[in-house]
Amino acid sequence: MLKQDGVKADILRMGTVPYVKKCLERQWFESIVGIKVLYYQLSHEHAEVWRVPNIPQLFDYLVGDKEFRVIHLKRQNLLETLISIRVAAATK
Repeated sequence: MLKQDGVKADILRMGTVPYVKKCLERQWFESIVGIKVLYYQLSHEHAEVWRVPNIPQLFDYLVGDKEFRVIHLKRQNLLETLISIRVAAATK
């Protein structure tokens, strides 16, 4: 998400939580909206790398808002996980 033009600037200007709230606002034609967040994207380390200081606050917001429904996907096969990580790194 942060690699897209303008997204990082918008997040820095608005703040992480307000930006996500804006992204999750339903338009008149949408019955469902969502975001994809990976665990590492909520870490302090990720925030430092991308120079977006308030990314960790997003976790508290997502956990604290009871209107959210979470689909938690977790791979059980560690080999598939490693292959996926390597393919993603190679295709960046």
